[in-house]
Amino acid sequence: MAGTSSHLFDEARFPIAWRFNATDCGLSADDKQRVVLFDQAESQVLWDRFIPVPSLITGLPSLFQCHEKTTLDFAQRGESSLFFERRLSPEAGLFWLFWLFWGRCCAAQVPRDIFIKCWDDFFYPSDENTALVMPGSAEVMFSFEENLFYGQFVRPMAAPL
Repeated sequence: MAGTSSHLFDEARFPIAWRFNATDCGLSADDKQRVVLFDQAESQVLWDRFIPVPSLITGLPSLFQCHEKTTLDFAQRGESSLFFERRLSPEAGLFWLFWLFWGRCCAAQVPRDIFIKCWDDFFYPSDENTALVMPGSAEVMFSFEENLFYGQFVRPMAAPL
């Protein structure tokens, strides 16, 4: 994560870093220091550990139970952050760090407070394969364009003998 203040993350090592190096990124330099990006090989290992499908769009319908769907308002960051505040509350017993995936090859570990404050630096309106995974839980959030889905992974049951 070394570099100049405008390009804190190495885009050659972490292709998703452009999001955080962009001039319109809402995260402060201190916030960015708390986001841990993983390279492609590390990201693939994490994806395979936490997400039971190779692609959210093609493999998710049979392995995901949706509890809530909402439309994110990217023009109203504060309003939409209330959804995340409610769903990612400490009272829900969730951890303070989340795994965020932009497909199978890009992942980050993100603190709860940073994610909620600038959720739109992590989810984009054009996303189709971005997921927020809560460690120690089957709960997951993923987006498709401006729609956000909250629910949980449902593991397939083994066939009876």
